[in-house]
Amino acid sequence: MKRVSYLIFLFFGILASCTKENGFVLKKHKLLKEEIDTIKYYPKQDLYLLNDIDRGFLGEFKNQFVFVKKGEFIGYRIETGDLALKISERYLGLAPYRDFSSGWFQINRHKVDRKLPKADSISSQLQHSYPDYFIREDNGVFSVYDKGERLKTFHYGAIIINKLNLDFDNLAYGIYCLSNGSLRMVSNDGRKLLIQPDGIYFVPSPGYNAMVARELDDFLIKIDEINSKGEMEFIERIFMITR
Repeated sequence: MKRVSYLIFLFFGILASCTKENGFVLKKHKLLKEEIDTIKYYPKQDLYLLNDIDRGFLGEFKNQFVFVKKGEFIGYRIETGDLALKISERYLGLAPYRDFSSGWFQINRHKVDRKLPKADSISSQLQHSYPDYFIREDNGVFSVYDKGERLKTFHYGAIIINKLNLDFDNLAYGIYCLSNGSLRMVSNDGRKLLIQPDGIYFVPSPGYNAMVARELDDFLIKIDEINSKGEMEFIERIFMITR
């Protein structure tokens, strides 16, 4: 009996370890209702992604990202640990805090160059075209801001190659090489950027430092399935979504 108990304990210990390293962990969560920001609404599943901010007893700020059905106060919290949640139109990911590893990069001897070719010139041209606005560049993504509100976004590849008309925010996660007037996928694992040959590459969110990346549609389907089972409140449920 002791051996069986030990094996069960070992199994769940291994499962928890794999979950933390390879997937998302969700836990049932009761909204605090003190300070809630709406991140996104997904009408097909009637799900909200909320930031249920926890100020803590000592004023310690903590973001808690929760998927919850419209009109309900029990949802599923994404356990981020010491990582940051990355949200794009197509993906959810976990990456280190203050990580900006999505966008356009020039690889030189397996290192990322600080500046893309002609990036300063592009910024100057955009500033000339939008003299009354603020221009910001993040890894080859040029944004036009008016009083803190982003009005337009221009991608490095689309500027360098005029005919490159793609929805960069909706590309499959991976590594894309810019060459010969086109953009082609060279790897479906964005984390392998630094082993690529010298060249210019694009990596969609959650970026090349992502620890976990998962298509948002698959994620929402999983949550919808669990919600439809009508589980009792306050019973913790943990499940893993692998890549």
